[in-house]
Amino acid sequence: MRELEGKIIRFEESPRDLNCLVAVDSGFSEITYAGARLGLINVVGMEFRSRERRSLLSPIVLGKSMELPVEARAAEFEVATQLMESRRDCLVLLDGTIKLSTPSERYIRAKSMLLSTARSSNAIVLAHSKDVTINRYTELDTDERMPLFVAMEKNRAVDKYNGVLITAPLILDELSIFYVQYKPHLLPIYVESINPPDLSPLTTISKLVTGEGYPIPLYIVDRLSKLGNETIKYMKLSIAKLARGYGALAIHETLREMLNKN
Repeated sequence: MRELEGKIIRFEESPRDLNCLVAVDSGFSEITYAGARLGLINVVGMEFRSRERRSLLSPIVLGKSMELPVEARAAEFEVATQLMESRRDCLVLLDGTIKLSTPSERYIRAKSMLLSTARSSNAIVLAHSKDVTINRYTELDTDERMPLFVAMEKNRAVDKYNGVLITAPLILDELSIFYVQYKPHLLPIYVESINPPDLSPLTTISKLVTGEGYPIPLYIVDRLSKLGNETIKYMKLSIAKLARGYGALAIHETLREMLNKN
């Protein structure tokens, strides 16, 4: 515990004005019919200063080795890159991690474009993840967020500090990783950033968080990107109609050909 306490940093920079605030998230669903696996991805990206919104509803045929969450993350990177391309000095908030353990070709291309565009446009990319499935910051056998939470609360108790707390950033390949606690009494959130990290917006973000300590812009695009039952139902009916017209055995290749044309 003492080792963790030594990694806690009080982030006390003054809030800064943001020229550009981008948030991107996606909703996705897998539809299986007659042996065909169709993924439906709905990405929503918003730039909150200009109120520009980009939406991408993308059906894809899933091969045996393709994972829908990975393809959805790639689509998010593509939309985030589009919103950065014509702007400078953006703060870009992503939901989930940048680094994935099972990348696809599309993901690798999209990640490369995201990072290179961010660097060339002087953007700050902060990917927030509430769900931590593996420990990347410590070598603990249990969920590392709980001991970090205890260390952060102990730090606050000294003088009732209620500002932003972070862990000392670590290098993970081309990324910097750390945990942030925007408000007291909340589990810290795992964050990945382009290395070297520019953490200057953290105080500003702390003014824009939900009661659970999650950035409100990400909460908004999360709600907007959810796939409704009617959309999923429509896709299922469309696949069933194609199966009747082309035959169940040919449905997989038929879908692939149609999507490639569009």
